[in-house]
Amino acid sequence: MGMCHLALHNYCQRTYTFPAIELHWKQLHTELLLARKGKPVIISGDGRNDSPGHCAQYCTYTVMDYNTGDILDVQLSTRGGRI
Repeated sequence: MGMCHLALHNYCQRTYTFPAIELHWKQLHTELLLARKGKPVIISGDGRNDSPGHCAQYCTYTVMDYNTGDILDVQLSTRGGRI
């Protein structure tokens, strides 16, 4: 099976895949927050740094609705601040 050139692959991701994922996430994120507006919500959060043995420069922090398991937000930060 043939593989496409790396430059084509990166172009397709940048032009089609990433924008589609971002649009879907923004729509889902809005729906999730609107569904909870004015209602009590129990949230839980957890942060994860780089893999052991690495510099731990990046941290991914996820916030979840405890009762439903829905992911409400994800943030990526560095030692110097949010990305």
